[in-house]
This record gives sequence, C-alpha cells and structure tokens, in this order.
Amino acid sequence: MKKIEAAPLDLTEDQATILWDWSYEIETVIKRSAGIAIAMNVGRNTLLHGESSVSHKEYGRRCGVCRRTIDTAVKQLKQHDIIQRIGTTEAGVAIYRANFQWRKAPANGVA
Repeated sequence: MKKIEAAPLDLTEDQATILWDWSYEIETVIKRSAGIAIAMNVGRNTLLHGESSVSHKEYGRRCGVCRRTIDTAVKQLKQHDIIQRIGTTEAGVAIYRANFQWRKAPANGVA
C-alpha cells in the first residue's frame, strides 16, 4: 500500500467541518477514490490558500493511478461543478477552486 505524504492539516475547526460535510456530499456522487482524493485536495487547498494548482501528473503520483484516470476524475468533478477551473499558472498547470455550494446551486441556472 502506498503512503501519501502531505503537509499537516492546518485547518480551523470550522474549516474542517466544512471539508468533512463536503466530503460526505461528494462521496454520494463520485464513486472513484481518485476523484474523491482530488476533490479533497482541491477543497483543502481552497480553504487554506483560496485555490489549488497541483498538476495532473502530481495527482497521479499521489493517488497511484494513470494520467487517463486522473483526467477522467477531474472531468467528472468539473461536470458536477464540484471543482471549477479558474485559470492556469505560467508553467501551464491548471488552477482549480472548490465549489462548496455545488449541491445548493440550481442545475443549469434554473430555480
């Protein structure tokens, strides 16, 4: 089993509660572990830094899956509006932000 090393969670109690509730909601829609791991990473980075700019290659290393699996997971997360692409770094890495209100927003803008 691969061990994923990451920085400690420097979240406040309120931020941790938001992330915990959000993870439960995500798991009701996203069934693949790679998608859940990516969503949680983007969510954590959004709470701490306002955005997340981890490359697909790095997600592959962290999750232990191939690039195609990562691309499919990111595509699914974007289709469900769980994460939103907000730009690109100078190095060409996509910048994402978690949408913590994704379940509360009406589908296709229709109330």
